Amino acid sequence: MPRIEPRSFLRFIVDEWPLIEAIYERTQTGPLRAQTLFDLADMSKTPNVMQRLIDMGVVVQLPHSPSFEMGDFVQDIIADLKKEHTLGLALEIRVYLEDLNRHTRQIVAALEEKDLEKLHRHAVALDSRIKTILRHLHNNTAAVDEIVLRAKTRRTYVPARQRYGEVLEAWESYVEPLREMVEPSGPFEALFERIERELAHATRKLAKLSGAIKERRIFDVLVYRLVQLRSQLKIHLTLTAERLLPLVREVRRNSAVARGATIALQRIRRDGFFVAPIPEWLPVQRKVAPNAVSAEEHIEAYVADISKFKPKPQRLITSGSLRAQSPRRIDPERVLGQLRDDLPVEDLLDWLIGNYDRTVDLDDLLDLYFMVRDQGKGLETVPDGRHWYETRTHRIEAPTLRVDRIGGRRKKR
Repeated sequence: MPRIEPRSFLRFIVDEWPLIEAIYERTQTGPLRAQTLFDLADMSKTPNVMQRLIDMGVVVQLPHSPSFEMGDFVQDIIADLKKEHTLGLALEIRVYLEDLNRHTRQIVAALEEKDLEKLHRHAVALDSRIKTILRHLHNNTAAVDEIVLRAKTRRTYVPARQRYGEVLEAWESYVEPLREMVEPSGPFEALFERIERELAHATRKLAKLSGAIKERRIFDVLVYRLVQLRSQLKIHLTLTAERLLPLVREVRRNSAVARGATIALQRIRRDGFFVAPIPEWLPVQRKVAPNAVSAEEHIEAYVADISKFKPKPQRLITSGSLRAQSPRRIDPERVLGQLRDDLPVEDLLDWLIGNYDRTVDLDDLLDLYFMVRDQGKGLETVPDGRHWYETRTHRIEAPTLRVDRIGGRRKKR
């Protein structure tokens, strides 16, 4: 397929969206015959639209067949826009996680060889792999939600095992294998710890190399992204298990009741009703209702009192202290101005924490930190290793940066 110019591709998708959406809906039930595709193409006013659909990769002809199907790339875009997600495989995530280890080994080798080109190549690949896994987790979370919704909205007269069949398959083929992979004693917990150590070691070595500014920035982002992946993987597993487990338990409970009922009927036919230990075979919770004496006249009197009851109107008082306060926003230019007044600053993040930790969140502090580091505007930042910092809510490790004016100390006024 020839190279596609991005703007031309996007313009074609927008202009021919009704046709492309119709093709997408039709291909959900199977491949399209050539004549059907030509009939759909008649709704377009674009000349040679059929050939453009093929050239743009919107439709692809099946091998050794006159039929067509929608291209994977366009199909993924439409499915994502329509919030139609397909649950991926736990094995697929496993392969991606193992690939993280391969790229990390290449990074270590590149540092030993002092090959910055190789280092940059595998650092970018590692970053791309982590983003891919995060996208898979997001897609699979949405797919699990759709599976649960479909199971709960299916017709109730369908047997539970058939109604929740998709739920059981998701639990057995995705959740349980994923849980075995990421449990604290599993293989990937040790893998994450090893990758974090190697990346921290690489960051320290890069701080001593001149001319590796771009690589140092990439590795700073990599460390944060790996921490994000590690936490998101655990959050994803917890959410999927919480949403699927109640339905899985219901299916298993119904299966146990049905199995017990079958055994009970067989024994009753053979030995009689009173011989069969039914409570042991049918795991159904039973609650003995206490004997009650009817008192209809008291109930009628109580209902009559309720019918005459008229509640007094209450006035709701809203306390001013309970009103939601909008988060405080810090003006970046004011921060730069105060920083210039305090130059030289030996530790940028420590200075930010000392001045703004009580008024802004950690995310805002880090935004200010990166803004100053990448700002320029007459400021010079000099790295000085990595240190741990205590904020109002977190304990983080970050590069230490000394900030001064370009050219040395601040001039006297």
